[in-house]
Order: sequence, then structure tokens, then C-alpha cells
Amino acid sequence: MIYNFNLGIGWASSGVEYAQAYRANIFRKIGVEAKFIFTDMFPTENIEHMTANIGFTDDQVIWLYTFFTDTKIAPVSYTLKDLENTFGDRNYSFSRNGKTARYVFGSGNGDFCTAFLCDEESDRVHRVEHVSGGCLIKKDYFTYCKIYTEYYAPLDGNAHLYQRRYFNEDETVAYEEIVDGDSVMFKFPDKVLYSK
Repeated sequence: MIYNFNLGIGWASSGVEYAQAYRANIFRKIGVEAKFIFTDMFPTENIEHMTANIGFTDDQVIWLYTFFTDTKIAPVSYTLKDLENTFGDRNYSFSRNGKTARYVFGSGNGDFCTAFLCDEESDRVHRVEHVSGGCLIKKDYFTYCKIYTEYYAPLDGNAHLYQRRYFNEDETVAYEEIVDGDSVMFKFPDKVLYSK
């Protein structure tokens, strides 16, 4: 097995990522198993969409943050209907503007969620930001299931990220990341790690 490490990837990737994708293709052709490990956080995109875009297959990609879960690298297939099914009996109004959809609950008391979609035509949901009483409280991230949630609290007039919870396919917690500014701590069932 050949392992390649890189910090990140994007829609405008550098020569490093294109060289890795070229190697990935060569390794596939000659039957050599290889994994390409990305260690950065990708909160505004699904890593699968960016890696597939330049030629990686999903089974060749490891994202550090989901490696310790049983979720797989996959395109987004979670939909607005899946999200709506989580609302239960709550009354809401719906509006959509391009790649964002908004659900406003109740009588406009500051409770709403905004779904960020993969593109302007589909109903595939990459992330959902939940606001309660006018304050951001959490963001959920999806592929074919919920892969992680970020939790926020108001601090000095801003939303302050204090925790991430990473899930298995059945939504059980695989591990947690406690965030305090630039300091992080990872809490696993059997250990605590004090840095990335």
C-alpha cells in the first residue's frame, strides 16, 4: 500500500494535487493500491466532489476527519426532503435562492435553518446552519448521512465554535473535537489526544 499525504484540495487545485491524481491513475492502471490522505478541514465543500473532479476514485481518498468513523467518502445524496423529515410537526415557511434554502419556524422569533445546496438546480444538501433566537447554535454536514456537527455559542457578539462531533453511519458518535480558539482536543472512546 502506498500512502500520500496532503493538507488540502480545492476546485482550483495546485500542481501538487494534479500530480497526485496522475499518480492515482497510474497506480490504478498497474494494480497498486494507494491512498491519498487529506488533513485539512473542508467546511464549505464535500471533499468527494473536489477529489472526483480531478480524477481520484472514492476508495483512494482518506479524509483525516472521517477516517475514525465508519462513513465512506461519497458524493452528497442527502436531500431537502430528508432534512424536512427531521422537523417533525413543526410549522415552517420555505424559500429558496439559488444554492441556499431557508426554513423559518413559528412566527419569526429568530428560529430558522439555512440549507446550503450542492448546486442551483438540485435539492442535495451539503450543510445546514441552525439558528435559534437569532443565534447560530449548530451546523450539520452531510454526504449520504450526517458526517459531523459543529456546535456554537454566542461570545462577544459572535458565534463561537466550541465543539465538533463526528458520526458513524447510524449517527452514533465516533469521536469529538473540543475547540478553544486555536487549541483543539480530540476525545475518543478509549483515549484523549491534545492536538491534531
